Amino acid sequence: MKWDVIIIGAGAYGLMTAVFAARRGRKVLLLERNEQAGKKILISGGGRCNYTNLHTSSENFISDNPHFTRNILSRWRVQDTIDFFARYGIHPAEKTLGQLFPLSNKARDFRDGLLHEALTLGAEIHYGIRVKTVTPMSPGFEIRTEEGISFVSEKLVIATGGKSIPPLGATDFGLQLASSWGMKLIPDAPALVPFTAEKSEEEVCSTLSGLSVDAVARLGKTSFREAVLFTHKGWSGPAILQISSYWKQGDQVEIDCLPNWELSATILGTTPPVQWLSDKLPSRFLSRIAEEMPFIRKRPAEISRKDFQKLEQRLKHLNIHPSGTLGYAKAEVMRGGVDTRELIPQTLESKKVPGSYWGGEVIDVTGWLGGYNFQWAWACGVATGNVV
Repeated sequence: MKWDVIIIGAGAYGLMTAVFAARRGRKVLLLERNEQAGKKILISGGGRCNYTNLHTSSENFISDNPHFTRNILSRWRVQDTIDFFARYGIHPAEKTLGQLFPLSNKARDFRDGLLHEALTLGAEIHYGIRVKTVTPMSPGFEIRTEEGISFVSEKLVIATGGKSIPPLGATDFGLQLASSWGMKLIPDAPALVPFTAEKSEEEVCSTLSGLSVDAVARLGKTSFREAVLFTHKGWSGPAILQISSYWKQGDQVEIDCLPNWELSATILGTTPPVQWLSDKLPSRFLSRIAEEMPFIRKRPAEISRKDFQKLEQRLKHLNIHPSGTLGYAKAEVMRGGVDTRELIPQTLESKKVPGSYWGGEVIDVTGWLGGYNFQWAWACGVATGNVV
């Protein structure tokens, strides 16, 4: 069975590529190992799908080759995404920090819209397909499956995603294939993932489990202000997930639990810190602080400068020492992947294996939390779909 384009993987990047390739009259086949397409789309945003972000720029992505994203993102902007999905009756609602969700709050609308258009334009999709080997020919590619089926195509798109969330069918297939073809890989790691605590910090985390604090999480020069959530195993919440993409084993993370607080404001006042802080911190969190530092119940004039500095250190410069993360099972994305220097920036075609295209999560581009990774997937799909 011969095709113009075979796309391995029917996620966000794969489906978008299929739509734009099929629009050009290309004979397109999607091979999906799951029983349905877009499973990661369906669970994203708690089933609501934060599908892009108004503030998208190359600064919102992590890569060993940081300028790589500019070309792709400049040719498919956020407004293009909004206009494109509006054709499916999907209209945006902004939540926080530029995050756009569909008014319907249904992630399924994106998957169904893309799949319906691709199939209407003549693309085909085969489910439950596990690719065994991919062999470059001259020209084209031969794909053999574990089921004993063979496919031949002129162009090949690797849209297999990364290793995050294995229950949704995630594997390292794309990484292994790239490596077998001599393409360089950037070491991968879970990203946008909760931290686990060291033994010395487990008790505090367990005691405060379930509490959320508006805070700044900081690692070196990188910082994010959003919620920090204490869990039985460590820390989570948007600020932690964001900073986890920059974290490496052994790094400590600084938490500022009172981003707008200045020590001098409390020293010069007459109200005991415990009262002043009661409007700013959850009661259970404040009770824990009061156990460690009973002096916060006193008037400022009765508190020593040393104790004030101790309080400031605890609330403004809390250093946590993650023992690790919850791994790919709980990671929203994978950091690292196929080195983008292996690809032509305008089309995502492999320099080593012409005719093969790589995009989305399998390559070394990781977006921040908040719709950035979807915007990257849509933009990659357009770039690839317009040339395959």
